[in-house]
Amino acid sequence: MRGLSDRALLDVFGNRLQAIAEEMAYIIQRTGFTVYVKDALDFSASLVNPAGETIAYSQRLGVSITPKSMKEALQAAGPYQPGDIAITNDPASSGGLSTHLPDIYLWKPVFDGEDIVCFLACFIHSTDVGGSVFGSISPANTEIYQEGLRIPPKKLYRAGEINHDILDLFMANCRIPEQNWGDIKAILAAMNTAEERLHGMVDRFGGAAITSAMNDLVDYAEDSARAAILAIPDGEYHCVDYLDNDMHSDRPVRIELTLRVRGAECEFDFTGTDAQVRSAMNVPLYGQMHYFIAMSFFMYLHTINPTCPLNSGVLRPLRAVIEEGSILHPGPSAAVGVRAATVFRVQDVLRATLALAVPSVVPAASSGQVTIPLVSVPALKKNGMLLSTVSPIVGGSGARPDRDGIDGRGLSLSQGKNVPAERFEMDVPVVMRSFGLVADSCAPGRFRGGAAIHVEVEATAPGTALTARGMERLRFQPWGIDGGHAGSTGRTTVTRVDGTVEPIGKIDVLRLAPGERVRFESASGGAHGNPLDRAVNSIADDAKRGLISVEHAREAYGVVIEDGQVNMDATTAVRIVMADSDRPGGLDFGSARAEYDTAWPDAARAEFNAVVKALPAAVQMHIRELLHERASHRITSGESVSPELIQAEWREIKKLFRMA
Repeated sequence: MRGLSDRALLDVFGNRLQAIAEEMAYIIQRTGFTVYVKDALDFSASLVNPAGETIAYSQRLGVSITPKSMKEALQAAGPYQPGDIAITNDPASSGGLSTHLPDIYLWKPVFDGEDIVCFLACFIHSTDVGGSVFGSISPANTEIYQEGLRIPPKKLYRAGEINHDILDLFMANCRIPEQNWGDIKAILAAMNTAEERLHGMVDRFGGAAITSAMNDLVDYAEDSARAAILAIPDGEYHCVDYLDNDMHSDRPVRIELTLRVRGAECEFDFTGTDAQVRSAMNVPLYGQMHYFIAMSFFMYLHTINPTCPLNSGVLRPLRAVIEEGSILHPGPSAAVGVRAATVFRVQDVLRATLALAVPSVVPAASSGQVTIPLVSVPALKKNGMLLSTVSPIVGGSGARPDRDGIDGRGLSLSQGKNVPAERFEMDVPVVMRSFGLVADSCAPGRFRGGAAIHVEVEATAPGTALTARGMERLRFQPWGIDGGHAGSTGRTTVTRVDGTVEPIGKIDVLRLAPGERVRFESASGGAHGNPLDRAVNSIADDAKRGLISVEHAREAYGVVIEDGQVNMDATTAVRIVMADSDRPGGLDFGSARAEYDTAWPDAARAEFNAVVKALPAAVQMHIRELLHERASHRITSGESVSPELIQAEWREIKKLFRMA
């Protein structure tokens, strides 16, 4: 805090501005039209200074995103006059403000005379913005052109008058135009109310005082962030994790991070992360620091300093190193619809590096995924289509250093919520058959991981189709720490009308006949500490609640439960035997990861990436998949790919395609 010296007055201004952001969010939630907005709460509301820095954003409702600087987007739509409202959903022309096309941003200037005091900025996740599939997001998309209408920063309103050219273009290119327009009007109502509140503050305190307070709040957040970084020992902390695949092949996608802490600054170096993928899992960050990178740092900061304002000042001491052409810095035509799946893995590696640096504060990995199924059913009473979100499916959170993980609730959804079954069933003729916790899914540890959840829905009408984006952790487990086990993986099955159950893995578009059911099971959170150190009464309580079976209690914890009671003598005997096999400390990524690391050691991965990244972008993805497949097929179980094998297969591929 380097300007306003009166801390009490700064708190007053900060609380007033925060209240305005929260009120905007409340209005959007109460007046929105679609399930995404009013039930799942996939939106945010914020106040932004003229330099593009976020001052306050809704933290009680919505997904609580503090974006990168809005400077480029603000400049692209300027200059401004009272009554202007700008709109965009295009990542490239907004400078990465919007990170996929369904996220529609609107912003409105608030004036004090001829001076802009701040901008009111909101986004909603629009249920459909056109594109190749209903809901606009398909993990199998290969170009952004397949993902829907792109709106560069333009004026939706000029001096209070609507720009029908923009609105008509938008309405003509989405499947549910009236509902989408209803969500946008909810933002307009929220902005109008917030503008009144800010004018009231200007009348009382003056625009100059408010501007000064906004600058001081960002400075205060920066100072708090630097103090938090000083509490982290200087050094380098490294982690690698993987996405299961990129939908177009079985090749895992590597996310690599080296966290460098130097005094009061942090560097997030993603060198070694895989190149952009053919599917829609690319993240258009354009090499910049972004909340999507720093989300876990925000959580760490808020844990050790709950009074710190969470705004753009937190990002000032942070620096990102991202290779151009990587999955975190893709080309302009890359598909980006499912970028959240990659963002969650980015958070997993950042949380892991923080856990290595400050193990007494940071929890184990959460489920690392949010699956969002969207159902489409033909409207029987009129032309058109019924669309609704089943519910965001989030697994358990990771165990904390001093307590269990949270069941069925990971750390990746912010303040978003699940959709009530009754609300979903009102929108589409689909029945939610079950929604609950998965038994025996809690990762064993001194403090267990949060349980996974399951959701099962049944089609009742012909023509029912379902997409599901963000499906991850079906192969690689969320990591446990300090002797805690890795979390469980998820699975997806379809039950046909004749009762046949089919495992299906990831979904692009799934057609369901009446009476067919699809069941999703999420991953669970990782555990913290050795399972043999877990209190026996906690294990017995989990068994009574049905979270674990008596068989799991014995196998994972050595606790013998007979007729609902713990047999302490038998438990002591079993635990003595189990104690002979100590669990290692550090991070536990599970058996599938261990097998993959054996097959593809770091030296082979480095050689593989060196070959791939030297290729022209036009052929890079195709050669990468072929090279990985050929090298993997040349080894048997327990053997390893070598750099020499990579080069040998690369020579054969060059001969095959007559490459120089």
